[in-house]
Amino acid sequence: QQQQQQQQQQQQQQEQPRCVEQLSQRVVHLEADLVLLTRRKVELERENEALAAAAARQNTLEVQLADALASRERAEADRDRLEADRERLEAECRKHRVESVRREELEAQQAAIASSFSELQGVVSQLV
Repeated sequence: QQQQQQQQQQQQQQEQPRCVEQLSQRVVHLEADLVLLTRRKVELERENEALAAAAARQNTLEVQLADALASRERAEADRDRLEADRERLEAECRKHRVESVRREELEAQQAAIASSFSELQGVVSQLV
């Protein structure tokens, strides 16, 4: 039974870093996406400025400008979504860190209890 408990504890300890690592990788990917979207936003803003400068020369500026603005709004919506995802993942990471600390405390308590129980069994066997 103790071997099973030890195996379970080892398995839990192995799974925790993987979960944290996966979440960390997801945060890195989301941050990279956010950088790309920010760059894309800057590009779209430049395109928008170019369209505004061409307004005097082109009758079709309104259609082009509407397309650029829609792209910018989509980029901003994507950026906002990614930012919300990043914040959610950061909160999950904080939660997992707290849970990990608590789990370690409980494991230490469990080890202390097991040790005390073992000592008690020794005393009882000597008395019997």
